Amino acid sequence: CAAPRVLACDETIYANIDSATSADPDNLKDGLNDQWFIVDGPGQRLTASTCDAFTDFNTLVEVLTGECSNLRRLLYNDNDPGCTLFPQASTANWDAFIGTQYRIRVRPLVNTTTIGRYALKLTCGASL
Repeated sequence: CAAPRVLACDETIYANIDSATSADPDNLKDGLNDQWFIVDGPGQRLTASTCDAFTDFNTLVEVLTGECSNLRRLLYNDNDPGCTLFPQASTANWDAFIGTQYRIRVRPLVNTTTIGRYALKLTCGASL
């Protein structure tokens, strides 16, 4: 959480979960491998999704606000039924207000030994 990668609108990041941190050292500890990203609220509807043919494991996408020592989960998603590219991909949609930073966490759903790859795409939609 403390050193997240910055995401921009319409950016796709390709990553490997085996290069992730072993667990969130601050809040929301669960012992699972995870990777953190951050985006400044652009005053638009945002979508963070691992729905991509590159993704090869069951992902969970969480959106949180606050500092690492005091995170608040805004929402999370597991298994996006609309994703035909990989049925265990995840998609989170939310209204991202100007002046708020949003932390996006990608992790395997349950298995701490999961090693795999995923694509995370951030899409910016309609203005609020």
